[in-house]
Amino acid sequence: MVKHLSGSLLCLLLISPLAACQPNKTATATVTPTAQEKPVHLRDHIPPLFFPHRTDFTCVYRDVHLPPISAEADELLQQALLLEWNERSPAADKNWKEIIALTQQAAKLGNWKARLNLVHLRLEGRGTAFDLPKDEEVAVQEVEAMMLDGIPDAFDLMGNFYERGTGVSPDISKAYAFYQYAAELGSPSALTFLGDKMDATYDDPQGTFWGNEKIGRQMLECAFAQGYGPAAEALGRSYAIEIEKQPNLEAKEAMQRKAMRYYHEGVKMGSAASAGALGKMFEDGEGVASVKDPSRGERYWSINDSLNYYGPILGLKLPNLDKVLPLPPAKLPHWDSDRDSLINAAKARQMKLVPPPGPAVKGPNGRSELPGNYKLEAPGMDGPRKLSQAPRKGYWQAWYDHSATQPGSERAERSRPLDIPPLWLEAGEAMPVIYNAQSKELGHTYWQNLHAVEIPQPLPARQAAGYEINVTPPVEPLCRGDQPCPKSGIWQARLRPQHPLASLVNQQAIRQAWVNQGESFPDPEHDWHLDEAADLTSIDIAWRLLEVGDAMDRIEKA
Repeated sequence: MVKHLSGSLLCLLLISPLAACQPNKTATATVTPTAQEKPVHLRDHIPPLFFPHRTDFTCVYRDVHLPPISAEADELLQQALLLEWNERSPAADKNWKEIIALTQQAAKLGNWKARLNLVHLRLEGRGTAFDLPKDEEVAVQEVEAMMLDGIPDAFDLMGNFYERGTGVSPDISKAYAFYQYAAELGSPSALTFLGDKMDATYDDPQGTFWGNEKIGRQMLECAFAQGYGPAAEALGRSYAIEIEKQPNLEAKEAMQRKAMRYYHEGVKMGSAASAGALGKMFEDGEGVASVKDPSRGERYWSINDSLNYYGPILGLKLPNLDKVLPLPPAKLPHWDSDRDSLINAAKARQMKLVPPPGPAVKGPNGRSELPGNYKLEAPGMDGPRKLSQAPRKGYWQAWYDHSATQPGSERAERSRPLDIPPLWLEAGEAMPVIYNAQSKELGHTYWQNLHAVEIPQPLPARQAAGYEINVTPPVEPLCRGDQPCPKSGIWQARLRPQHPLASLVNQQAIRQAWVNQGESFPDPEHDWHLDEAADLTSIDIAWRLLEVGDAMDRIEKA
């Protein structure tokens, strides 16, 4: 069952003395004490101790109950991450001042991921000269402030502090208590860590794993549903171990297919380990089914190399993997053996969003000015002319012809532009009828195209660097998720904004899919493992075609 966590529930779970959990208050790291009390730090308020043999678990999706990160705040963090990763610059030569400044700007705009990154940059000693000195105590206080804001990954990081002894005395019991609490709040990393530890059939005397397979897998599934690659890899590994335990060949093959599917989904989510596992499986022919396929293995190993190279910081996703590397029994499309072409085909697509031009406006000098995303290159080659509809899209300036009232004058003298801002008209759109207040007449209007051109907008950082591909979608109607795919290509899932899981589904990097004509679109419960209690079905999902493709058509030509 999925549970959506509110801020008030978070305070109840923390259980007083944290009386600072008040709505609309600025988060602080400590609770103000009375004269007789000592400060109460969140680091000292230990959640319930880890209980590996629990019998129930409620899945919470982290991003559903966190404030959304704005596009501006996300873009600032992506710019910082790209600078930090820059493979052309050794660590000592990276522009840490700019990296920190960009991350701080993103944090000020409410990007909780940027806040966590600042803690890591502080602990790495990257910002000593840039107002971010290495200080473990300050780092703990910053994490406490994020805990008070209810950020699940902050509790996970506090657990890491206790495990490593960062700013606190090391205590593994306290570490696991925070890991467990972070998992309860929906932190994918905490869910995967604990789920993997509990996914066993017996307890290890040294306490490195515990026999609670049912709950362990539920935790892993909860992280998997959030698009977390390491959880997919852990599930694939878990089911791969189960293969030999099955009673007959049919059951073994079914379990192997299940393991392969989780690994394959893990590759889409950016898991290099998943790609390596499938590379070895197909290369060596591991398992009970006849899966030896060196061509498939070569492609997975190639992807493994790329994800290991780009993945850790940049979070490279390959949601359209099925375009070039579908699981059997599908045939392999043609590949030219170039790693970049393989990765580019599988990368996420981002829709090219061009701001609508809107009407021109009167500027401070009284002249008409175009919106900021357009500029005027030159007037049209031809002068104003009588038009019933726009022959092409663009900005059009209305001119009034005085010939009706001044028949003997030259055209240049009798025509003048009307004192109205230029109008944006689409090709074929009817020219508006202009009423002239001076002559009290309609009509007699001529039009001149202003040759206004769009000013190229800078691409977002990830697209400019080539980690996502910028596309202009074809004009196609939306398809409902319960209908067969009408055209082969890359499709983007979209859920109405009012739906409680909209923030989880409307993530372009992981909710895209290559779908062949006539096939079914991904099912949110079966393929994404979004909990059925969330009341989400294929009917709720609308799919938009981003890119028409022919990968499967090229099989016969290869």
